Amino acid sequence: MLELRDVYKYYSVGRGWVFGREKVKAVDGVSLAVAGGETLGLVGESGCGKSTLGRVALLLERPDSGRVFFDGRELTRLSGSQLRMHRKNMQIVFQDSLSSFNTRFTVEEIVSEPLLNYEKLNKETARERVKEILQAVELEETFLDRYPGELSGGQRQRVGIARALVLNPRLIILDEPLSSLDVSVQAQILNLLKKLKLSYGLAYLFISHDLRAVEYLSDRIAVMYRGRVVEILPKRSINMPVHPYSRLLLSSVPVKHPRFRTNQNIYETKKGEDENSRFPADWQDPGCAFRFRCPHVIEKCSEEKPELLHINREQQVACFNISVGRRVVNGAD
Repeated sequence: MLELRDVYKYYSVGRGWVFGREKVKAVDGVSLAVAGGETLGLVGESGCGKSTLGRVALLLERPDSGRVFFDGRELTRLSGSQLRMHRKNMQIVFQDSLSSFNTRFTVEEIVSEPLLNYEKLNKETARERVKEILQAVELEETFLDRYPGELSGGQRQRVGIARALVLNPRLIILDEPLSSLDVSVQAQILNLLKKLKLSYGLAYLFISHDLRAVEYLSDRIAVMYRGRVVEILPKRSINMPVHPYSRLLLSSVPVKHPRFRTNQNIYETKKGEDENSRFPADWQDPGCAFRFRCPHVIEKCSEEKPELLHINREQQVACFNISVGRRVVNGAD
């Protein structure tokens, strides 16, 4: 349904006469695909480019290069009016629900706005449709006349989901929808998203830094580091990642019971992330971005970027020293 091919998005940094000479690689040559009815989880630490990739996928931001397809049609070649026709099938739930709303609008106005933009409905018909959608996201009819400032974080996120759902889209991009919520509310929203996916036949691109939430909701998981996807693996293999960064990410997840805790720093990095590894002097650096932290770095890692290649039918990894990860999967490490 959704396909990104070799997408790049850079931002200029600096001030005064140096502005534009240095660039941040927000998205650095990413290729991804989301099938109909599938949930693809996208994980990675803060600042790795996950949210930018989601916005580029919807053409909310234009890529510097690369191609974006939806249902086989290349969106990056469409004009504004042509792209608008596809937006009905592609929606997004933003991370900060409050800032994505007009605080002077009621819940009814917020949810009905996309409906009135795309369909010629009278006020009564639109109101009934909004009531139906609010019921689907488990909000009562009494919320229709409330303002965003009168809602809790979980209620606002439900309104954001309702707004994305009101046009009956086929794909919804979830941009860290749980990050500002309490743990108990997070569980409620996750269960709601899973129920809506089945009821409406939705596909999700679920962006999060919470590995366990992604594991619960996703069918496949893509791991992103500094603008690049370093591993794609099926849900059942989440506890057996191959790439050194994926293993580091997994080892950082707290274990609930002390009896099952092992050495949490088993995949500790070579020397940690210092300022030089954070933003290399040459933003066109040809090597692997993770080599500054990788304990298994080899000479080739400084010379070129590893491509995302299949190691089996369902798993792809971008690493030159792939034998290290394979030993872990086979239980020899």
